[in-house]
Amino acid sequence: MRDIAYSPENKDWYGYVTKPMDECSERIVEGTETALKAMPNVKPLYERDGTFTGKGIDFAVSVSDAKLSLYKAIEIEKTGENQYKGVTAAVEGGKVTGITSANTGTRKEIVITGKDSGPAGLDEWDSKEADREPVNLFFYDLDTVDTEKEPDTGELAVLDSRGNRICYADSKTGMAYVYDDYGRMLAYTVDEAGHKELARSIQVTGNGTAATIYEGKTTVDDEQGLPIHYTGGTVTTKDETWITNDSTDPYGNPETSGGAHTITRLPFGAYILQEEAVPYDQGYIQAEYLGLVLEDRPEIQKYFLQNQFTRIAIAKVDVRTQKEIEGAELTLYKARLDADGSPETEKDGTYKKGEPYTTWFSGYACDDNGNRKTGASGEPIPTAEPHWIDHIPVGYYVLEETSCPYEQGYGTGPGSEPLCQ
Repeated sequence: MRDIAYSPENKDWYGYVTKPMDECSERIVEGTETALKAMPNVKPLYERDGTFTGKGIDFAVSVSDAKLSLYKAIEIEKTGENQYKGVTAAVEGGKVTGITSANTGTRKEIVITGKDSGPAGLDEWDSKEADREPVNLFFYDLDTVDTEKEPDTGELAVLDSRGNRICYADSKTGMAYVYDDYGRMLAYTVDEAGHKELARSIQVTGNGTAATIYEGKTTVDDEQGLPIHYTGGTVTTKDETWITNDSTDPYGNPETSGGAHTITRLPFGAYILQEEAVPYDQGYIQAEYLGLVLEDRPEIQKYFLQNQFTRIAIAKVDVRTQKEIEGAELTLYKARLDADGSPETEKDGTYKKGEPYTTWFSGYACDDNGNRKTGASGEPIPTAEPHWIDHIPVGYYVLEETSCPYEQGYGTGPGSEPLCQ
């Protein structure tokens, strides 16, 4: 499955089947909410109003060596074409110079409301609702980034250097935004320099005898040496950027398997999870940035960033019937590269072959390693489907027919040069 998402109209989860893989990376499972929450790699699925659907996604395959970062964000509400509640853009000389959102919610403030009637005239305190301060939002210069229009919605998608979508941008201001699993629109907040703000969690440290969240803490003590209040020290925080399967949890313990990273003591609110280094050598491609909203509740909240992977389907077909030919041995080679990483070429301009990547026979069902599958009697299983290969490391390749079924009256076809990106 890929592109698993929630449909507010149908109130159900959907995805696309890429192929019946021998080992699926994700699958839909059913069970009670308690049972699915207890499964380490399962994300329970909920409707927009929070109702449990009775289903979950089991992420069976984790991705290692991906660099991820969590950034602060804010939920925004679209009110019209290029219009958002409380969001304004500053423009100078036809260029956007800043975007601000005043729709930041409210907070509780403790304020002095008067004096009591006693002889000392002590202050009276109470709480009141107050608007939060406006925040600045991250935006792209649309003249300097690659984009494409989403055919179904008309939204402007931002592309990475390889043409993969990473997020969306407002087509007028360049304001960057993403969606969470429930279709909520989230935008990056920025610091004073206009840079995305990395999320920071509170860490617990210890000196061997006691655990603390403070560093350099000092106190004012009473006559018995007991602390009255703190006078110094700072809260120990950690930048939430990490490498999957090579990270540490909030207590400094190594996280080396399952692709999971645990974060605790993070303020609830909106965030954007961003993949900043992709394990291309494992056949994965850039993941689209993921919006998430951390709720104010005590149980563990799970979020899964899905990496799509390279995939190609290769067929050896009859030029007249366009049907799959049985028995042609096809080999996919890695192209030889020069010192700059560019493919070396022959005199006719074709790529020079390097080491073979995989080999298979056309017209027969093969496993993910190119081995022919057999039926109950041990005979190869014929198929009219092309051969599917996935998780190919990004790069240049040479496809060659290494054995031709001449006895069927066919000749060797010309080679081709696929590029996985």
